[in-house]
Amino acid sequence: MNNQLKLLDHPFWHKLLNIKGGSAIIKHAIDLGFDAQGELLNTVVKGFYPLTALSPLVFRKVAELTDGDARKLAYNIYEVEQGLYPLVKGTCYDNVVHAEQFRILIQSLLPHYSITPPKELIAQFFSAVNPKELNLSQALAIVNVIEHCGPHIIYNLQDFIAKWQVLTSMSSKDIKQNFVLEHGLIEGEESDDQHINMVDKILKQYKNKIDVSEYQAYTEYFIACYHQLMDLAYQSVPSITEVAYT
Repeated sequence: MNNQLKLLDHPFWHKLLNIKGGSAIIKHAIDLGFDAQGELLNTVVKGFYPLTALSPLVFRKVAELTDGDARKLAYNIYEVEQGLYPLVKGTCYDNVVHAEQFRILIQSLLPHYSITPPKELIAQFFSAVNPKELNLSQALAIVNVIEHCGPHIIYNLQDFIAKWQVLTSMSSKDIKQNFVLEHGLIEGEESDDQHINMVDKILKQYKNKIDVSEYQAYTEYFIACYHQLMDLAYQSVPSITEVAYT
């Protein structure tokens, strides 16, 4: 496993969202009723919202600490994550930050259940990572992990949505899919305009200024912080998620 992909080595991703897992959990929630379905979707938001909300803040920090092409690339990703440059302009998603676009997506799977941003988990995660105080090596470690996991995150979210649709007979027309559709294009490494290649260019420009030991240590620290967050999210509804272990 690539070091960056350790971020996703957690039951939240491979037992709940991944195509090989989750169906039993979703079916169990459906059997338990409306509130259980809502709690499950709320768990999905808890496990990913803080990470996607952190992303633009760290890219902005990278932009502050760099110059030249690296600064332009980092600031461009920051603005994209803030919803300032949607692939299609003039829709209801203009200027909507990507974290909120993600919440809107999950909310649309159960329209009459209220799902709100997990403020307490966000505060805990942000306190642990402290994006305002990151140095360059730390900030680059985070964006490298996030972007190399980006395509896999989108695949897993798409898998979860597909399983939800099959088990609930929900039509695609009723799902607000902008988050996964747009990220399915901007995450990746086939094009210079995709975020992995943009981050790789930043790393290449600053490879001689990175403290390698600190970069590697902070990569591990960041992954550990996110795993702690996912533990709190995944374990918040044991009556639903525990079926993953049976």
